Amino acid sequence: KLNPHVKEKVMHLLELSKEPIGGLLTTEYLTVGPEDTVRQVIDKIKNEAKDFSSLYCIYVINKEKQLTGAINLYEILRQDSDTPLYKFMTQNLIVIHITTPVEIAMKKFLKYHLSSLPVTNQEKRLEGIVNFDDITNYVLDRIK
Repeated sequence: KLNPHVKEKVMHLLELSKEPIGGLLTTEYLTVGPEDTVRQVIDKIKNEAKDFSSLYCIYVINKEKQLTGAINLYEILRQDSDTPLYKFMTQNLIVIHITTPVEIAMKKFLKYHLSSLPVTNQEKRLEGIVNFDDITNYVLDRIK
């Protein structure tokens, strides 16, 4: 029997998967706070991302769990280990929503040369991410 919190999460993901983008969503991403330091982020990567198939970007969320920024791994490696993330995170993010058509999402990937896109809800909270590889495979399967 599933614990109620896990069951709620599974039901939520099933609901999201009814939309085309929802079916491409992955929950393999890391979130950190804007005050976290580079050292804390590197520790979090080592502890929480070891089973991820890929990690392109780390997402910064505020106390209300709203998406406020992102940092790529290259940027993290270029900073001093005690630097807080808010000092160098990218703040104006390209995002999509669960109802965004796949075609629009694909155009954003291509226009901005992105490897992943965060998917947010109306409250600007992160629902998951879509990776370029996954959306490309989805599109290619449709045109075969």
